[in-house]
Order: sequence, then structure tokens, then C-alpha cells
Amino acid sequence: MKLNDIKIRSLLKGIIVIIVLTLFILIAMLSVMTKANKNVMQTYDRQFEFSQIAQSVADASDYLTNEARLYVITTDKKHLDNYWEEVNTTKRREKGIERLNEMKTPQEFIDTLQKATQESANLAKIEDIAMKSFEQGDIDAARTMMFDTNYASYKEKIDVYVNQFITQLNEYSAKKVSEATAFSTTINYIVYAVIILLVIVLTTSFTLIGKKVSALNEIKKQMDDLAGSEGDLTKRLEVKSKDEIGEIAQSFNMFTGKVHEIVSEVNSKALEIENNSESLKLNIQKSSNSSEEISKVVEEIARGASDQARDTEDSAVKVNEMGQALENDFTLMKNLREVGTQIEKKKDEGFKILDELIEKTEKSSKDSEQINIIVTQTNEYAQKIETASQMIQGIADQTNLLALNAAIEAARAGEAGKGFAVVADNVRTLAEQSIGFAQEINTVITALKERSEKAVDTVKILSEAIKAQSAEVYSTQDKFNDISNSLGDLKNVVVDLEKTTDLLDNKKVEIVDIVQNLSAIAEENAASTQETTATIQEQSASLHMVSQQTQVLHDDIIDIKDTINKFKF
Repeated sequence: MKLNDIKIRSLLKGIIVIIVLTLFILIAMLSVMTKANKNVMQTYDRQFEFSQIAQSVADASDYLTNEARLYVITTDKKHLDNYWEEVNTTKRREKGIERLNEMKTPQEFIDTLQKATQESANLAKIEDIAMKSFEQGDIDAARTMMFDTNYASYKEKIDVYVNQFITQLNEYSAKKVSEATAFSTTINYIVYAVIILLVIVLTTSFTLIGKKVSALNEIKKQMDDLAGSEGDLTKRLEVKSKDEIGEIAQSFNMFTGKVHEIVSEVNSKALEIENNSESLKLNIQKSSNSSEEISKVVEEIARGASDQARDTEDSAVKVNEMGQALENDFTLMKNLREVGTQIEKKKDEGFKILDELIEKTEKSSKDSEQINIIVTQTNEYAQKIETASQMIQGIADQTNLLALNAAIEAARAGEAGKGFAVVADNVRTLAEQSIGFAQEINTVITALKERSEKAVDTVKILSEAIKAQSAEVYSTQDKFNDISNSLGDLKNVVVDLEKTTDLLDNKKVEIVDIVQNLSAIAEENAASTQETTATIQEQSASLHMVSQQTQVLHDDIIDIKDTINKFKF
């Protein structure tokens, strides 16, 4: 196996295991070496003690002989006392044998000393007889026994056994010292070998680790070169090993590849969005021009309806109160949309602008449809006055159902739907009031068909422009959805709430218009034309804002492209 294929973790584990084993062996050998050296010292001590014991036994024998002889020669009582003190008290020979047994001296050595002891006992008998003869006054006999050949032969045997004992002890001690010294020397050599082995292991370990570190430095150098290449995503690190360093290089290459793919895809989508934003700008301009024409037509209708509004002032008061309530509801709805806008602002700028475009486009489309419905229904109400009450009742029922659905949607939206729940409750109250007003209807509606027909034609032109604009907006939405679907369920809920809000707004306008038409023809027409004028003006302002936001979107896309072009891919 090559060094580059070995994992750093495995290499470190192997090095640690070898070092620990080597240290364990070294510690064990040092412990054995200490014991061996201690054993050598104890052996030398035993050898010295053996020599002292042997010498003490020999001296004890000579001491007894000398004291006994001096007594019979000098008649000095002191020598006799010394003799019996050695025999009865000092007992160097007996104590020496006892110590030898404690030191576990080989029995053959003790047996040799025991032979000397037996001969010493025979010699002691002669000495006892000689000293008794001396005490009885037979001094010559005593002296003869102490110095004759018989006494000398016993003394010679004692000396022979003692000398043999000393020789055996010296040889035994020398052998033990030699064995202990040889064992200690062997252990010392083993310790030196283990120390040398430990040095070799440490040197080899540092060498291997150094090679791994040098490989890591090489990877770092390559990464520094890649980091200094000014966004070049085509460069890759060279993978030379299968260890952790190689895995790091491989993972970095995979990461760079993913970034390369993401940047390429974002660049492609940015080009598509840029093209769609240009088309969107043109459609918005067309919608703005159509809105101006509709505004002019609606102003003409308003001037005609204002003459008839003076005759229906009483009825208009109640309708205005209803309209004021609806305006309050619209204020709450506007606040709800502002909350939704604040939530959307937390997303990135591209999604924010797109959501605003969709919102304004849908509002323009629905306002245009509503204008067409209002003008058409003005003619229908003039011909179908007998069904007005039933229509109000049906619209009120439908409004109640929509209010119930709106309340359910507000409950699903949680905290953000509280304001919408208030709107739904007010709409339900207005529906109930509409039923009451329907019962008070006693006048006939005269519709302004001629003026309405021109408005219908103009509204159709506006609807076509808004449809084209909507197609471009939804095309742009599809491109943004390809980049990210991060809005998820929250966006769907907000869209549902907006659709429900628009539907309630449409029904509110219908209720206000119908009540005003049934209460007073002129007042209803005036209010309708004023509402239409305000809606168109709001639509024009919205289109202007959409145009500005489209330009911001286009500028943002250009900035994104400039940022992406900093990368090489």
C-alpha cells in the first residue's frame, strides 16, 4: 500500500500504538533493570555477610582455644570467664549457623560447618577435662592436654572444616554475584535496544507525518491559486491521494462544479427575464394609453349623471353611508395588502417586483372587467326593473356565502387574516342592509345606454391590452418560478386571499351601484361614474408604478448579469 493511500487517522493510530507499546516495554524493562541492579547489590551484601560469618566462626574457634590455653598457662581467672562467656553468651558459632539458615544457605555448607561444630565439641571435652585438672592442682596434666598432639589434631580438623566452609561460601557468593551481574547486563542491553527502537519509531513517525503535512501544504497552495483566479470556476484541484487530503480536494472540486452549474443556470434565467421585462414594458405602455381614453369617456358620463343626482339626494344619503362603510372596509383591506407587501419585502427583490406586477395586473384586469359589467348592467337594469329586488336578494345571499368563505380563509391565514375577517363581517352586514333597501325600491331606472356603449368599446380595448400584459407577467412569473419556489404555501395563501378580496370588492361595487340605481337613477349613475373615474385613475397610477417597478426589475437583472459575468464558467 502506498503512503498516499493511507488515511491520516489510521497512520496516527498505528504510530500511537507502536509508541505506546514501545514505551510500555521500555518501562517494564526499566523496572526489571532496577530490580536486577538491586539484586546485584543484595548479592554483594550477602557475599560480604557470608565472609563475616565464616570469619566469625573461625575466630570463635581460635578464641576458645587461646583463652583455654592462656588460662592453664597464666592461671588468670579472666581467661576462664572469657571462655565461658563465648560458650554460653556470645555463641558466635551458633549464631552464625542460625543466620546462615535465615539466609537460606545451601544445606551442604551448613553440614560442613556442623562437622566443625562436632569436632569443636570433642575439643571442648578435652578443654573441660584440662580445666578441671587445673582446678584440682594438676597443672602439668592440664597443660599437657591443651598442647598435646591429640588436642592439635582436633583443632586441625576444625580448621579444615572451617576453611572448607569458607571456601564453599566464597565460591557460592562469587557464583551468585556473577549470575546477578550477567542478568543485569543483559537487561541493560535490552533497555538500550528499546530506547534505540523508540528513537527510530519517533523519527519514522515524524518523517511520515511530515510527508502528509507537505501534501496538505500542496493542496493549500492549489486552493490559494484557485482563490486568486478572479472567479474562475473551471479550475480544479489535483487529487493525488486517497486519504483525507485527497477527499478534501475531491469535495472542493464537487463544490466548485455545483457552483458552476448554478451560476450557468442563473445566467440563462436572467437573460430570459431581461427579454420578458422589455415586452412587459411595452404592454404596460399600451395599457396606460387605454386607461387615459377610458378616463375621458367616464368623465363625459359623470357630467350627464350629475344633473340627475340633484333629484335623488335623500336616497343618496343612505347609499353614501353604505359607500362610506365600504370605503372603511377597503381601508382595512388596503392595510391587509400592506401587511402582505411587508411580508413579501422579506424575499429578494426579484420576487418582490414580480409579485407587485402580478397584483397590479390582476387588479387592472378585474377593474376593466368590472367597468364593462357596470356599463352593461346599467342598460340591463333599465329593461329589467321588475327583477331588481330578486337580484339584490341573490347578490346578498352570494355575498353572505363569499363573506363566510372569506372568514374561513382569514382563519387559515392566522394573525395576518384578522383585518380580512373584519372586512368579511362588514360585507355580510351590508348584504343584510341591501335586502332591506330592496324592499324600499319604488322607482324605475332609466339607463344611459348611448353613453355606456362607447364606454363598453373602450373597455374592450383596455381588456385586450391588459390580457396581453397579463400574458407577459405570467410568462415572467414562470421564469422566476424556475429559479426558486421559495415562496411556497405562503404565497398561495396570499394569492387566494387577494382573489377573494378582489371578488368581494367587485361585489361591493355591484351592491353600491344597484342600491344607488334603485334608490335614485341619477345618483347611482353619478356615483358609478365617480367610482369608475377613481378606479381608472387608480389604475393609471398603478400602471405608472408598475412601469417604474418594471424598470427597476430590468436594472436589477442587468446588475445580476454583471455579477454573474465576474465568474468564468
